[in-house]
Amino acid sequence: MNTELEQKTEGVLKAFADLDALVTKFLRHLGSERVDPLCRGHVQTISRAADGFTGQCLDTPYLVRWGAVVVDAEPALAEFEFVAKYASEPVVLTRVYLGLSGKLSLDSHQLVPLCDYDEAKVAQALAGLVLTGLLSSVIYAPRDRLYAPDEREDTPEDGGI
Repeated sequence: MNTELEQKTEGVLKAFADLDALVTKFLRHLGSERVDPLCRGHVQTISRAADGFTGQCLDTPYLVRWGAVVVDAEPALAEFEFVAKYASEPVVLTRVYLGLSGKLSLDSHQLVPLCDYDEAKVAQALAGLVLTGLLSSVIYAPRDRLYAPDEREDTPEDGGI
């Protein structure tokens, strides 16, 4: 006898399984030879691990972590978060969302499409997002500060101006 709760649970478990299978396909594709190089000049690399992937952009390592996103009480998307560290703190460089349709998007409502998960240029699209996020992050921000007069190299020895 299937109760309404059992039917709902079965649907949710199937949606989680479908999403997990799609994430596995995406990661497998990202690590395959069919994917175009990230960008010229070896600015960025991605290394696939058994449970995810890491990357490096402009000599800054980053980690990609992901998890399911629930919409209307059912798993509908996988959110991929690209994170670097700065001063031992995580810095989110970008996020992308993979829908059950196989489309990557820049938002959880999938209103800003990026590409299909299995396109040859998917790594280049991700590289551009990571590079933009990195260059606009605190990691590459100016580190302006005020210097005491005795710290400055251009201070005259007599203290005059």
